[in-house]
Amino acid sequence: MMIQGNQFVSKCQRNIERVCNVKLKNFSDRIFTALEEVKADQKKLKKLFLQHVKKGTANGNDNVNAESLPRDTFRLTSLEAVDDFERSFVDNTSLKTQVVKHLVAFDGRTVVEDTRRKLEEIFSNQVAERYNLSGKGNKQKRAFQQLALCRLLFGKNISFYAPVF
Repeated sequence: MMIQGNQFVSKCQRNIERVCNVKLKNFSDRIFTALEEVKADQKKLKKLFLQHVKKGTANGNDNVNAESLPRDTFRLTSLEAVDDFERSFVDNTSLKTQVVKHLVAFDGRTVVEDTRRKLEEIFSNQVAERYNLSGKGNKQKRAFQQLALCRLLFGKNISFYAPVF
Protein backbone atom coordinates (compact mmCIF):
# COMPACT_ATOMS: atom_id res chain seq x y z
CA MET A 1 0.00 0.00 0.00
CA MET A 2 1.45 3.34 -1.10
CA ILE A 3 1.15 6.29 1.30
CA GLN A 4 0.53 9.68 -0.32
CA GLY A 5 2.48 12.79 0.74
CA ASN A 6 -0.27 14.28 2.93
CA GLN A 7 -1.01 10.90 4.49
CA PHE A 8 2.66 10.48 5.29
CA VAL A 9 2.85 13.91 6.97
CA SER A 10 -0.31 13.16 8.95
CA LYS A 11 1.06 9.80 10.03
CA CYS A 12 4.35 11.40 11.10
CA GLN A 13 2.47 14.09 12.97
CA ARG A 14 0.38 11.51 14.85
CA ASN A 15 3.50 9.51 15.73
CA ILE A 16 5.31 12.57 17.02
CA GLU A 17 2.25 13.65 19.01
CA ARG A 18 1.98 10.18 20.51
CA VAL A 19 5.68 9.81 21.34
CA CYS A 20 6.21 13.37 22.60
CA ASN A 21 2.80 13.61 24.23
CA VAL A 22 2.12 17.01 22.64
CA LYS A 23 -0.28 18.32 20.00
CA LEU A 24 1.32 19.67 16.87
CA LYS A 25 -0.91 22.08 15.04
CA ASN A 26 0.03 22.89 11.46
CA PHE A 27 3.01 20.55 11.61
CA SER A 28 4.01 20.95 7.97
CA ASP A 29 3.51 24.74 8.12
CA ARG A 30 5.94 24.94 11.03
CA ILE A 31 8.53 22.88 9.18
CA PHE A 32 8.23 24.95 6.02
CA THR A 33 8.45 28.18 8.02
CA ALA A 34 11.59 26.93 9.76
CA LEU A 35 13.12 25.94 6.41
CA GLU A 36 12.35 29.35 4.95
CA GLU A 37 14.07 30.98 7.94
CA VAL A 38 17.13 28.78 7.45
CA LYS A 39 17.17 29.68 3.76
CA ALA A 40 16.97 33.42 4.54
CA ASP A 41 19.76 33.10 7.12
CA GLN A 42 21.91 31.24 4.61
CA LYS A 43 21.46 34.04 2.05
CA LYS A 44 22.47 36.64 4.65
CA LEU A 45 25.56 34.66 5.65
CA LYS A 46 26.60 34.16 2.03
CA LYS A 47 26.25 37.89 1.38
CA LEU A 48 28.39 38.68 4.45
CA PHE A 49 30.97 36.10 3.43
CA LEU A 50 31.22 37.54 -0.09
CA GLN A 51 31.69 41.01 1.36
CA HIS A 52 34.55 39.73 3.52
CA VAL A 53 36.13 37.86 0.64
CA LYS A 54 36.09 40.99 -1.51
CA LYS A 55 37.69 42.96 1.35
CA GLY A 56 40.25 40.22 1.94
CA THR A 57 39.01 39.50 5.46
CA ALA A 58 37.38 36.09 4.98
CA ASN A 59 39.90 34.41 7.23
CA GLY A 60 39.29 36.95 10.02
CA ASN A 61 42.51 38.87 9.32
CA ASP A 62 41.66 42.47 8.45
CA ASN A 63 45.25 43.12 7.37
CA VAL A 64 45.15 40.79 4.38
CA ASN A 65 46.15 42.53 1.18
CA ALA A 66 43.06 42.34 -1.01
CA GLU A 67 44.79 42.88 -4.34
CA SER A 68 42.58 42.39 -7.32
CA LEU A 69 43.44 40.39 -10.41
CA PRO A 70 45.01 42.20 -13.33
CA ARG A 71 42.25 43.36 -15.70
CA ASP A 72 42.88 40.89 -18.53
CA THR A 73 43.50 37.81 -16.38
CA PHE A 74 40.39 35.94 -17.38
CA ARG A 75 38.31 35.08 -20.36
CA LEU A 76 41.30 33.26 -21.72
CA THR A 77 40.90 33.44 -25.50
CA SER A 78 43.66 31.15 -26.77
CA LEU A 79 45.40 27.94 -25.82
CA GLU A 80 48.63 29.94 -25.55
CA ALA A 81 46.95 32.25 -23.01
CA VAL A 82 45.91 29.19 -20.98
CA ASP A 83 49.48 27.86 -21.07
CA ASP A 84 50.89 31.26 -20.02
CA PHE A 85 48.38 31.55 -17.19
CA GLU A 86 49.15 28.02 -15.98
CA ARG A 87 52.90 28.75 -15.91
CA SER A 88 52.40 31.92 -13.86
CA PHE A 89 49.73 30.31 -11.67
CA VAL A 90 51.44 27.10 -10.53
CA ASP A 91 53.88 28.54 -7.97
CA ASN A 92 52.27 31.92 -7.32
CA THR A 93 50.37 31.75 -4.02
CA SER A 94 49.33 35.39 -4.26
CA LEU A 95 47.78 34.83 -7.70
CA LYS A 96 45.95 31.74 -6.43
CA THR A 97 44.47 33.76 -3.58
CA GLN A 98 43.40 36.50 -5.98
CA VAL A 99 41.81 33.96 -8.34
CA VAL A 100 39.84 32.36 -5.49
CA LYS A 101 38.61 35.77 -4.32
CA HIS A 102 37.61 36.67 -7.86
CA LEU A 103 35.81 33.40 -8.62
CA VAL A 104 33.76 33.47 -5.41
CA ALA A 105 31.66 36.15 -7.06
CA PHE A 106 30.58 33.55 -9.63
CA ASP A 107 29.21 31.01 -7.15
CA GLY A 108 26.02 29.24 -8.19
CA ARG A 109 23.22 27.62 -6.25
CA THR A 110 24.14 24.12 -7.43
CA VAL A 111 27.41 22.39 -8.31
CA VAL A 112 26.42 22.45 -11.98
CA GLU A 113 25.55 26.17 -11.97
CA ASP A 114 28.65 27.01 -9.94
CA THR A 115 30.89 25.10 -12.35
CA ARG A 116 29.27 26.59 -15.45
CA ARG A 117 29.52 30.18 -14.19
CA LYS A 118 33.16 29.88 -13.15
CA LEU A 119 34.24 28.18 -16.36
CA GLU A 120 32.41 30.82 -18.41
CA GLU A 121 34.39 33.48 -16.53
CA ILE A 122 37.72 31.71 -17.10
CA PHE A 123 37.50 30.52 -20.72
CA SER A 124 36.15 31.89 -23.96
CA ASN A 125 33.88 29.50 -25.85
CA GLN A 126 36.59 28.86 -28.44
CA VAL A 127 39.08 27.77 -25.76
CA ALA A 128 36.51 25.77 -23.79
CA GLU A 129 35.68 23.78 -26.94
CA ARG A 130 39.30 22.56 -27.03
CA TYR A 131 39.04 20.87 -23.59
CA ASN A 132 37.28 17.92 -22.08
CA LEU A 133 37.81 16.40 -18.66
CA SER A 134 40.31 13.69 -19.55
CA GLY A 135 41.60 14.78 -22.96
CA LYS A 136 40.60 11.41 -24.36
CA GLY A 137 38.51 10.88 -27.44
CA ASN A 138 38.89 11.19 -31.17
CA LYS A 139 38.70 15.00 -31.27
CA GLN A 140 42.20 15.49 -29.78
CA LYS A 141 41.11 17.76 -26.98
CA ARG A 142 43.24 18.86 -24.07
CA ALA A 143 42.73 17.42 -20.58
CA PHE A 144 41.11 19.96 -18.26
CA GLN A 145 41.94 17.80 -15.23
CA GLN A 146 45.66 18.39 -15.87
CA LEU A 147 45.31 22.16 -15.32
CA ALA A 148 46.19 23.75 -11.99
CA LEU A 149 42.97 25.76 -12.38
CA CYS A 150 41.01 22.52 -12.34
CA ARG A 151 42.66 21.43 -9.11
CA LEU A 152 41.96 24.84 -7.61
CA LEU A 153 38.26 24.67 -8.54
CA PHE A 154 37.59 21.03 -7.67
CA GLY A 155 40.40 19.79 -5.45
CA LYS A 156 42.52 16.74 -6.07
CA ASN A 157 39.69 14.25 -6.61
CA ILE A 158 38.28 15.57 -9.87
CA SER A 159 36.67 12.22 -10.73
CA PHE A 160 33.97 13.02 -8.14
CA TYR A 161 32.85 15.92 -10.34
CA ALA A 162 33.19 14.14 -13.66
CA PRO A 163 29.40 13.83 -14.24
CA VAL A 164 29.09 17.63 -14.08
CA PHE A 165 30.93 18.03 -17.36
